[in-house]
Amino acid sequence: VRRRALVMFSAFIVWAVGFVLMATATIPLVAILGSFIASFGGPMDNLMALLYIQDDFAGENMGKVYGLRMVIMELGYSLGVGGAALYYHLLPVQTGILLAAFISAGCGLFGIWRFGLTIYQPHLQSSAQGD
Repeated sequence: VRRRALVMFSAFIVWAVGFVLMATATIPLVAILGSFIASFGGPMDNLMALLYIQDDFAGENMGKVYGLRMVIMELGYSLGVGGAALYYHLLPVQTGILLAAFISAGCGLFGIWRFGLTIYQPHLQSSAQGD
């Protein structure tokens, strides 16, 4: 994939579209469709991130980098789950879901604007230089 950032940040938009459909659904079929669409966002992001990690870090560091990424993601999930009771006490559930979806879409659009058209170039230097 030559434009990895485009795929990665498009994942945020795909996820957001699915959540907007779920939040605004008036019948279960629309909510199911939204869930189906949103389910593609996670793998789009994760696969591109794993490709970045494999191409940009030496083999002995890949597990450490992926582990750090997982810790940061889990901290974000914990903050979201921990704050959800407060958020949904202050906002209706649909409004909270829409707000999260629009923030995600905004991050995706900003990422595409900033990095999306960049063609990927690996940063890892080959250790076999042939001295």
